[in-house]
Amino acid sequence: MQVMDSLNYPVKDPNWPAKVGIGTLFQLLSVALIGSILNAGYSIKVMRGAAEGEKKLPEWDNWSDLLFQGLLLMLVSLVIFIIPISMFIFGFGSLFWGIFAGTLRESAAHFAAGAGIGLVVGGAGVLFLLVACFFFPMMGLRVAVHRSFGAAFDVGAVMRDIMRIFPEYLVMLLVLAGIYFLAVMVLGMLSFIPILPQIALLGVSFYLMLVSSHTLGTLYRTRLAQDVPLPSGETL
Repeated sequence: MQVMDSLNYPVKDPNWPAKVGIGTLFQLLSVALIGSILNAGYSIKVMRGAAEGEKKLPEWDNWSDLLFQGLLLMLVSLVIFIIPISMFIFGFGSLFWGIFAGTLRESAAHFAAGAGIGLVVGGAGVLFLLVACFFFPMMGLRVAVHRSFGAAFDVGAVMRDIMRIFPEYLVMLLVLAGIYFLAVMVLGMLSFIPILPQIALLGVSFYLMLVSSHTLGTLYRTRLAQDVPLPSGETL
């Protein structure tokens, strides 16, 4: 499985500590949004490099292009995630309102209305959020290799590409989610140490982003690029 081969991809670069360290720093700056945008742009760069057969992590350079490509990927995430996240917030907000109003007024009707709406809408939001998480990596790959925002929303092409690599795509999602969950559990046990576990988790999340991007780019080159050649003549 490609994701297993890609797990050690970042450390094959002699300068990987510095490059991963920069990405982790930008994860810390995600609160200011600029960090998320730059890391998203770097993810695009990793996918393109893997799609072209690059073996090492790309350099942190060409900052204007990183910002532009990162903004494209962030816009894709905004479009696909805004509805399920809004449903989740509204649904569980209604649930808590129902519990609060029902308790405060001792009204079973308020409790039933709030709980019913909250569970239905919030549950649907969770389901749609999982669906969005499933499709988003492929949508990001299409932005990277086709250099087009609209390529992410070609539903037929997204579905076709996923189905062509479905076993490896699904294994990638499950493996990376499992590693992240394990990291959360292990670092959670070290929560008595100030700050360090949180920074380590940010580093893990950035590392897994690199693994995911390399996996997707490599799968494009080896499995998907036969029908649609990678655009050339442009700098990464």
